[in-house]
Amino acid sequence: MSERDRGATRPYRVTYCVECEWFVSAEDHTRSEQSDLAIGHYLETGHGIDSERRGNEGPTSGWAEEWPPE
Repeated sequence: MSERDRGATRPYRVTYCVECEWFVSAEDHTRSEQSDLAIGHYLETGHGIDSERRGNEGPTSGWAEEWPPE
């Protein structure tokens, strides 16, 4: 069973426009392609670009929430 089948996600970077709904994801593009596309969007529109890391949020419960033990 793969990590994805078990519900695990690998972190990936999403590059997006801060002024409209444009974005590209590292799930679909290499980092180099993301950069090229972001520069192209900026040059075409003048919109600001930002990015964030997504995925791999980790479990929402578990031993870390139970520390220190009682």
